[in-house]
Amino acid sequence: MNKLLLASALAVAFGAAAFTASAATNNPVSNNGTDGTIQINGTVIAQTCKVDGKSAGSADAKTVTLPDVLTSQLASPGQTAGDTPFSIAVTGCDAALSSVHTYFTGTHINTTNGRLDNATGTATNVQVQLLNNDNSVISLNGADGSQSSETVNLTSGNATLDYKARYYANGAAAGAGSVATSVAFTMVYQ
Repeated sequence: MNKLLLASALAVAFGAAAFTASAATNNPVSNNGTDGTIQINGTVIAQTCKVDGKSAGSADAKTVTLPDVLTSQLASPGQTAGDTPFSIAVTGCDAALSSVHTYFTGTHINTTNGRLDNATGTATNVQVQLLNNDNSVISLNGADGSQSSETVNLTSGNATLDYKARYYANGAAAGAGSVATSVAFTMVYQ
């Protein structure tokens, strides 16, 4: 009887060991389908310049506040007032780049005269005109390269592009009120 009991116990032990080894190599819990997805994202940018200190690829937001002017300064069509300088600085540009200019776009650009319409302000017959630092007019309604936006050479990967914004009496004497408009810009490197 002891021999039979010993033989049965050995058979059970060997069977359990064989089952455990088989389960470890033939994982019956694995399925044949996918268990998930790994999404990988990134961005390859065409330049490495920082615009006004923002990291490459980050949008810059500038505010230019024009001074208060009297309606008498804008009493006739074509009169201008309130010249206000502003700059866009690029730094850390790739050594392979030699120059930069600004290309302006947006829905507030008047397609006929290339100035910015008073989009949400209350002043009448007033637009905003952009100029290069040398006072030459930038025609915002042109394609890239034809707006007359000044091209500036990069020095050690850096450049500052100086501009002016001003009020422009359009069509008739200006009516009192606020002026609010905007324009998008893209730095174009060569």
